[in-house]
Amino acid sequence: MPISESVKKDSILIKLIPDIISKYRDNIISIFGIGSYFDDSLPSDWIKSDLDIIVVVKDLEAITKTNWIYNKKYKKIEYRNYKIWIAFNSLDSLHNQEIFEKESFANYKWALIDLKIPQNSKLLYGKEIRNSLPDLNSIPFNYDDILKRSLYHFEKSFQKIDRNESQNEFTKGIFKFVFYLCVFYDNDYCRTSIREITNKLEKLNLSERIERIIINIVNEAIKYRSANEFKTEFTKLRNDFVHYVFILLCNGTLHRKMDFQEIVLFLKDTFGGLVHLIRLAKADNYKCKTLEKELSRYKLWGSLMPEKSFYSNLRKFLSQEGWDILRRAVYKKERYKCHICGIANIQLEAHEKWLYDYDNSIQKLQNIIALCKMCHLNNHLGFSNVLIVEEKLDKKDLIRHWCQVNNKREKEFEVYERKVWKLWDLRNNFTWKIVDHNDNEITHNTKLYDLLKLIAQNYLK
Repeated sequence: MPISESVKKDSILIKLIPDIISKYRDNIISIFGIGSYFDDSLPSDWIKSDLDIIVVVKDLEAITKTNWIYNKKYKKIEYRNYKIWIAFNSLDSLHNQEIFEKESFANYKWALIDLKIPQNSKLLYGKEIRNSLPDLNSIPFNYDDILKRSLYHFEKSFQKIDRNESQNEFTKGIFKFVFYLCVFYDNDYCRTSIREITNKLEKLNLSERIERIIINIVNEAIKYRSANEFKTEFTKLRNDFVHYVFILLCNGTLHRKMDFQEIVLFLKDTFGGLVHLIRLAKADNYKCKTLEKELSRYKLWGSLMPEKSFYSNLRKFLSQEGWDILRRAVYKKERYKCHICGIANIQLEAHEKWLYDYDNSIQKLQNIIALCKMCHLNNHLGFSNVLIVEEKLDKKDLIRHWCQVNNKREKEFEVYERKVWKLWDLRNNFTWKIVDHNDNEITHNTKLYDLLKLIAQNYLK
């Protein structure tokens, strides 16, 4: 069985493959190369430092257990600054998932996709076995397992002290995560090339299955693999993207929906526990961002002001005359309609919208809008509860209005309300710096003119 021409032309492979053959010649059926090292579609400046080799053998038990990882037939060696991974699989295991999972810690269907599809791998030595491998359509994907593999690399990124190693692990996690997205949204998808994956992501974005942020993060990872640097500050990029994945899980955008507690349990059950990711998932700022993202899907939702900020609103610092000028300007700009539900010819009330920067504990004035009474009460559930207790408000009216604006059923309100109060509880754990739209602290010196400019700017957008 001859060695392929691609091996003979490669200074690394010409030493590695003959060495493997000399040790296991009688047992070897085929040797394949997978991953970016063997992907000819990548840019010429792509940094190829990882080399993945799959050795298919007749009898796995005949392979001696020397330096195997996790007692599996999988070993890692380093040569000329390359990290070389050599995995041994019996041919029987490729035809039987149960045997495969005993022999390997790889994902069964993913492994078959790598070997069976010619564009995903190169035959370096031995027999062409692709056509004899199982039909991919008959094997379901274990989405939990694929997602865990991307999260595992994010975890390793946090563990690595060396910055380059940390960044490299993060990009591995990104590429595995987007492969997961491709196969989740298209069961027939079967390419592993980064170029093919990015093409698929563009199509998923056009069909509004995924957000543009996914493509942006892949482009960041591609830039790193070509130039060894990120456009965006790495720590923030990594933390924000891991948080974004948590948001997708909370929103039910991925293959399953999880709340905070379920995410933590999922992370604990992943490769012995992903300690750094668990810490992130438990952090108050990440919980806040995730809950806020989930609640903001509603057209009408109550973004409750933290308790420590109760007496730092504009009405406290403006004179009654100043507040009246401000709110009338708001009503006029809104054309005397409720900003949320759009109802007209009704008494309106001015409402302050705040932006919460959880990383820096800053509560920033975003806008001042006009609301009808019921939309305003839904934005202030604490005050509404006081009115309900005093029998000045019927909660059924409050819920009915919320359902009508959001096109939801009444039974959904209870779940929604719990999330609103959970977010409020979390916000109360911060000490907020309260600023206006110009990042100036709101005090008695806050100028009415600047607030009127804010209103004008928001309505000119």
